[in-house]
Amino acid sequence: MKDLLIGQGVEPKRREELMAFINARPEVDVVLNLLTLQMGPDVMVAVKARMSPAPDQTTLIEAINSVERAMKAQFPDIRWSFFEPDIAD
Repeated sequence: MKDLLIGQGVEPKRREELMAFINARPEVDVVLNLLTLQMGPDVMVAVKARMSPAPDQTTLIEAINSVERAMKAQFPDIRWSFFEPDIAD
């Protein structure tokens, strides 16, 4: 109970499912880093990923937003998500 109040990462199986889901998205080339924090019934996710090529910043932002929407639909306990595009970890 204490861990849920102060925060802990999600269970390893759940993290693997989340990692596989994000890596399978066509907008994402590869997930470089994934952090999770279970806070009571809610989950916070921070993703650092190399994105698939985009022709401009607007398209890149739309791709990130699309991944976040899909992630929250697939994993409804995700309340907060932070997504950082990058080329290396």
